[in-house]
Amino acid sequence: MSNKKDLTFYNLKERKWLTRLDRGSIVGHTTSCDTKLWFRFKSKGKYLLVLSKTSLKDDVSKKPKEIESLYTRFSKKLNDNLPLHCAVEVTVDGTSDFTCVLNTFENDSISKLDEDSIYYYGAYNLDEENWEIGVENSHSFRTMPKNEIAKSWDISFGLYSCHMPFDPKNESKSDASMWDLMEKELKFSNAKFVIGGGDQVYCDGVDYLNIWNWLKKVKKDKPTIDDMYSWYRDIYRGYWGFPGVKAVHRQFPNYMTWDDHEIMDGWGSYTKDELSNELDTIFEWENKKTNLKLASNMFKAATHVYKEYQHSHNPKRENVKDCFDYDFNTCGSDFFVLDMRGKRNFDENYTILGKNQMKRFLDWSKELENSNNKGPIFVVSTVPMVHLKDFVSNILDWVAIFGARDDVRDHWAHEKHGKEFIKILNTIFKASHNTKRPLVVLSGDVHIGGIFKLFSDKKKHKNAKVFQLTSSAITYAAVGPLKMGLLAKATAQAGTIGKNSSFRFERETIFPQHNFSLINYKTDENKTTQINIELIGKSEDSRVKESVRISLLDI
Repeated sequence: MSNKKDLTFYNLKERKWLTRLDRGSIVGHTTSCDTKLWFRFKSKGKYLLVLSKTSLKDDVSKKPKEIESLYTRFSKKLNDNLPLHCAVEVTVDGTSDFTCVLNTFENDSISKLDEDSIYYYGAYNLDEENWEIGVENSHSFRTMPKNEIAKSWDISFGLYSCHMPFDPKNESKSDASMWDLMEKELKFSNAKFVIGGGDQVYCDGVDYLNIWNWLKKVKKDKPTIDDMYSWYRDIYRGYWGFPGVKAVHRQFPNYMTWDDHEIMDGWGSYTKDELSNELDTIFEWENKKTNLKLASNMFKAATHVYKEYQHSHNPKRENVKDCFDYDFNTCGSDFFVLDMRGKRNFDENYTILGKNQMKRFLDWSKELENSNNKGPIFVVSTVPMVHLKDFVSNILDWVAIFGARDDVRDHWAHEKHGKEFIKILNTIFKASHNTKRPLVVLSGDVHIGGIFKLFSDKKKHKNAKVFQLTSSAITYAAVGPLKMGLLAKATAQAGTIGKNSSFRFERETIFPQHNFSLINYKTDENKTTQINIELIGKSEDSRVKESVRISLLDI
């Protein structure tokens, strides 16, 4: 019999969560004919995952045998006029924290979805003979219009980042009300999808929920990777249990990427010595080898759980292992979502993206020249390319402000990232110039919203139109008005991007409130005619909606 101490967190009462995600769903990557639907259940069992053209709420009174009969009849294809589009039986065994994905892209037995159509979905527990998901609230989504050539578009989508609603000083307080506002605004604008631009959870957001603090307390007990899985899963369940979060997840296609707080604050921006020091306590001598091994295992666990909860419902990149960047095109536009954490290493030459991802990005940018899309090009970079004043980016490497040196090293403008930064800027401007399409960098991370216009002095980029939108943070209880004011003052009005480069920027606006963004673009048959950005939020001391709206092509 093992005497190992139980270090797992599953349903641990001592964890100070106000609500936990037991069961829920996320609409993932969705096209005009396919979708990925993510589910989490409370327990092991057999479940029937159902897609329908009619609301499943109307089926709640059906007897279990009638539901099973529908499943049997559908699977045998005896009746093509059933209201169900598909019903797929899955067995959830708990190895992936009771999650699974209904992936119509890879299931040949499921007929293609209709374009620009509403579908309802749910999950029926075959063991307990009751509905698990889809009847208490309407669970539905709309497929995309076909990405036809020479078609005009009027498209809106949402962007948010940095969800940390817990009060650092009061375990019984939190504020996730911005999610309710975002759901309302997404519906009002008929948004097609939502992008989660990093820090969808915080494994170290507040001391009483910080799993790295927990690691330091129990490292003498030799925690396993399985223990660490449970810690990161607990974080997701605690942060995603709020009703407003669940409402946005279940109704709109969600495209997600991680940033540092899904792993550790500043992950990849420490040297090995500094990373080891993060796991030291004042009561022990440093054991660098042990500390780095623990940190490596935590990263493996964070990666594993990120796949389970976020990346499993993103677009899939074929024939590439351990790859979390991805691209997709929809509604006349092209998107590339950069992975800013999977390969980040402050000790390497390509410190942020790594050589392989940079090559994929370069190849994608060249392929844009053959695209028939007329809409804007969007690049998701969780860390902004423009934010703090240039002199701050280097001086603050040696002093503490807002908590840590890694916050400055995280920024593209830090001199350590110079070679890689200039290469990606050249690529972005070249893509916009060659395609004659505007390009917008979508970012988060820095806890203040802002809109910037980027310039190149190079004649070879004369047709380029490049902008940056930063939307952050949707919830962040640890940042009050004073800190937001200081961040706003540290945001440059204009300047050079990178050291000794030919790239410049001008700040159009800053928005020092908790916020999310709505992006609307319009095209005709030849070009993008409008890109409208609305930063939406509310002040710390006000429940009234506040917003600022900018037309990018007019600045």
